[in-house]
Order: sequence, then structure tokens, then C-alpha cells
Amino acid sequence: MAKAEAALELAEARIRGLAPRAVDVLERLLTAESESVALGAARDLTDRAVGKARERAEMAAAITVKRPW
Repeated sequence: MAKAEAALELAEARIRGLAPRAVDVLERLLTAESESVALGAARDLTDRAVGKARERAEMAAAITVKRPW
């Protein structure tokens, strides 16, 4: 198990090391000609900086209480 944990820590460290380059790519994509590409980059950056937007869900429920007496 220790070997697997060490491999996971190494992978996480490599990913953290690549983060600045990934942000540079996203920043460059913000000015892409394709609006969908620019929008995707904007969403990714915003999700990571601020957190994903919450979705609202509306629910309707009916509760029936049956009394045993």
C-alpha cells in the first residue's frame, strides 16, 4: 500500500507542477477566435478560481400522514 501511496503523491506533485502551464494555455484560449473555445476557457478558469456555479432545483412534494387511530 505504501508504494501505491508514494506513486499517487508523485503523480499529484507532477500535476501541481504543470498547473502554471495549464493556466497559461487557458489564458491564451480566452482570446481564441472560436467563441465556444473562449467560453470553455472562461468557464474552466472561473470554476477553478471561484467554484462551480450552483444549479437550482425546484421540488414539489405532497406529504400524506396516516394516523393509526
